[in-house]
Amino acid sequence: MRSPKPQSANISRFFEDLGDYFHLAFLHVLPDPIDAFEFYAKGYKEAAEIVTRTSLQSRRKVMTYYIVFPVVFLWRQYVELRLKELIHSGRRLLGQPPPHKEICHHDIGQLWETVRVILSKSVHMRPSELRLIERVIREWKKIDPFSMAFRYPHDRKGKPSAPDVSHINLRRFGQIMKRLSKLLEGASVSIGVGLDAKREADAAAASYAPH
Repeated sequence: MRSPKPQSANISRFFEDLGDYFHLAFLHVLPDPIDAFEFYAKGYKEAAEIVTRTSLQSRRKVMTYYIVFPVVFLWRQYVELRLKELIHSGRRLLGQPPPHKEICHHDIGQLWETVRVILSKSVHMRPSELRLIERVIREWKKIDPFSMAFRYPHDRKGKPSAPDVSHINLRRFGQIMKRLSKLLEGASVSIGVGLDAKREADAAAASYAPH
């Protein structure tokens, strides 16, 4: 069965429910910031993988020249969102207050410094895994510290974006991003398991508390 076509009268209004349920996305259904950042991170990661895969499978060489910008931006946005999710979930696991102003920025180096401290207290990771994350974040910090270099050709001062980068191998880039995302996703899962155990322990303690 085909999905109903949007009514022509609503052609200029696309941020609304047009009755096409199969293609309808729901926003603001996750009040918990951990869940919200999780969904945003997964969305950008999925989009990054799809666009990367499409580019690598295409026989149109010219596609690589212009699709590189959304590919790199999508991965950069995913990494930032995942780091912010780890800060939220990690602080909750450690019994710390939720972050607010400290994550209202795009400085990937600063975000990683916060996450690294959290991971050292909440997740067991091999030194080699932490070194890999560190190297990739350091590269991001050098090339695109504030998530602007692959959004626009020039910065606010009119200077070329990412002036020190002349070539990007999308296949290699995609492989490295997948390795990075696997480690970050694993850390997120580990913290999630810890949060589940914490909730169960708190519930058990509450059930035995005198009334």
